[in-house]
Amino acid sequence: MSALERHKIVVGVDFGTTYTGIAFVYSIRPEVGDIEVIDTWPGKNGAVDNRNLDKVPTELAYNPDGSPGEWGYQLAPGAARYGCFKLMLDGSLLLTISRRDNQGNYHHEKVSIDSGNSNAVFGVPPNKTAVDISADYLRAIYDHTIEKLKQRLPRMFDITPIQFVLTTPAVWSHKAQQATLDAATIAGFGSRQRDSITMVSEPEAAATYCLQDIHANQGVDVFRVGESIVICDCGGGTVDLITYRVESIRPTLQLTEAVVGDGGKYGSTSIDRQFIAMLRERVGEAIFSKWPAKRTGRGGMIMQAFESAKRGFTLGDKTQKWWIPVGNIPDDPVQQIDDGAMLLDYDDMEFLFENSTQNIEALLKSQITKAGEVSTILLVGGFGQSQFVYKRIQNWAVACFPQMAIRVERPRNSWSAIARGACLHGVGSVVKARKLKQHYGLQMTTAFVEGRHNEADAYYSLWSNEKRVMNNIKWVAAKGESVHEGQRIRIGSSISRHERARENTYTLYSSNDDDASNDTRNPRVYELGTFKCDLRSLPEEAWETKINANGVRVYRASFETIMEIGSAEITFKTYYQDKVCGSAKMAFYSMGEGLREAT
Repeated sequence: MSALERHKIVVGVDFGTTYTGIAFVYSIRPEVGDIEVIDTWPGKNGAVDNRNLDKVPTELAYNPDGSPGEWGYQLAPGAARYGCFKLMLDGSLLLTISRRDNQGNYHHEKVSIDSGNSNAVFGVPPNKTAVDISADYLRAIYDHTIEKLKQRLPRMFDITPIQFVLTTPAVWSHKAQQATLDAATIAGFGSRQRDSITMVSEPEAAATYCLQDIHANQGVDVFRVGESIVICDCGGGTVDLITYRVESIRPTLQLTEAVVGDGGKYGSTSIDRQFIAMLRERVGEAIFSKWPAKRTGRGGMIMQAFESAKRGFTLGDKTQKWWIPVGNIPDDPVQQIDDGAMLLDYDDMEFLFENSTQNIEALLKSQITKAGEVSTILLVGGFGQSQFVYKRIQNWAVACFPQMAIRVERPRNSWSAIARGACLHGVGSVVKARKLKQHYGLQMTTAFVEGRHNEADAYYSLWSNEKRVMNNIKWVAAKGESVHEGQRIRIGSSISRHERARENTYTLYSSNDDDASNDTRNPRVYELGTFKCDLRSLPEEAWETKINANGVRVYRASFETIMEIGSAEITFKTYYQDKVCGSAKMAFYSMGEGLREAT
C-alpha cells in the first residue's frame, strides 16, 4: 500500500435547511488552516453573479417529466422551486406561528410543516417523500463535490478513500437522523469502494472548528481549563445549543459536554413563516388566495425583498423602513399598502423576530442555568450573523446573568463553521464525552417476581424452564450520563432456540423520564427501533445444546452486544470473547406517537 492510500480525504457536508456547505481536508494536514471550502457553484444568479460563496441555496426545481432540474444558484429569481424540505425529514415536529390582535396581544398557534396550502414555503412534489427530494438535491451536491475534488486533488482522488461527515441538528430524533443518512446514501455519498459516511451533530461540528480555530490563532491561554462555553447554532431551520466544558488546553484542546443539548425549529425560516402570515392578513385572504405559489415562494420578488430586510434589520434603530413589492393591488392606508408596495417598519420587524428570539433566549437561559456558570456564548450559523439577533442576545445576557459577564461572540467563518468542523471531526473530535438526552434500553426477559409481575405476562424458559416475563426493559445507558468517545456499553446477551439461530432481533427503547419505567407498555417509554445481530460468525464453542424439561433438544448461545453512542449515531456489534462476530444496523421508528411540539 502506498503512502497516499494510507490516508483519506475528509469531506464535511453541512446539509442545511436554506443553504448547504461543503468543506474538505486531507488527513495528512488536518489543521484548521488547511481546510478548504467549496465556494464556486453552477449557475449565474443575478443576485450573486460570479462571486465566490461558501454555501449554495438548498433549493431544487423539477422538470415537467418529474426528473430533478435546476438547483441552487441555477434557479432564476421568481422561478418555481422547492425549499426547506430538510425540515420535513423530521416532520413530526410542530411549528409555531405568532399572531398579534388589535390590542397588540400575542397569540401562538401550532401548525404542521406541510399545511397543504399551495402558497406554503414547505412541500414536496407529487409522489415524492422528504427523503426522495432530499436525495435528489444531495445527488446534485455529491456530483458537484466529486467534480471539485477531482480538479483539486487529481493525483490522489482515485486511490484515496473519502470519509463523508454528514451533519444533523442535535435536537432531531434518531428517525430524522436516519432519514438524512438514507437520503445521502441514495444520492451517492459513500458509494465508491472504500468510501464511508459518518454523522456528527451540527453544534458539535461548530464547536470543533470554532474553538480549535480560536485556540490556534489566539493562543492556548485564550481558554481556561474548567470554563464553559455555549455553542448557539442559529441556522435557517433549527437552533441548536450545547454547552461544552474545557477539559484541557495542552497539548491539545479537549472538551466535554457540560449540559445535555437542546434546540428547536426557531431558525430564520420561522421568521419567513411569520412574514407570510402577516402578508396574508394585510393584503387580505381574497387577494392572497389568488396569487400563484411562486409569488410568495422562495426566490420570488416578495421573499427576496424580505430577505434583504431581515439582513439589514438592527436593534434599536426605529427609523428603519422597508417597502415590500406586492404588485397591482388596491392601496390600503390602514394596512400601509401604497402604490404596489407594503411597508414594514421597525415594530413590524421586531414582531416578526420576537417569537424566534424569545425561544432562543429561553434555550440559552436553560443551558446557562444548568451549567452553573458560562464564560461565552458563540453564535454561529447564518441566522447567527443577524445583527439584531447578536445585539439582542448581548443585551439579554447582561440583563439575565449580570454577575457572569458573559461574552457574546461571532467567530470568524461562522457561516461555514459547521462544514469545516465536520472535516475536523472526521480526523478526530475534540469532544471527548457527551451527555445523553434520554435513557436507552433493550427489551430483555427477566425472572418473574411474585407481586411485581402479572401472571398473564409470564412464560417458561425454553432452556432452563425458569418462570420469566417478556415485557421488560434493561436500561443500559442513563439520561444525563456522560459517554466518552469510543466508550463501549457492554450488554450480556443470550438466546435459546430449537435450532442454531442465524440472527437475533432486539428492540431499542428510550425514555425522557428521570426514573424510567421497565415496562415496555408504559406510555412514557418509546420504541425507537430494532436492530438485528448477525450470529452466523459465532464460533462452535459459543453454542450449548441439551434436552430440556419437555424432552426437546434446544440450543443456547451466550455473547456480548456492544453499543456505541456517537454524536449523531448509534451502532451495535456482536462480540464473543472480545472478538467481533457481526455488526448491526438500526432501523429507527418515529419518536413516540403523534406530533411533538417544538419546545
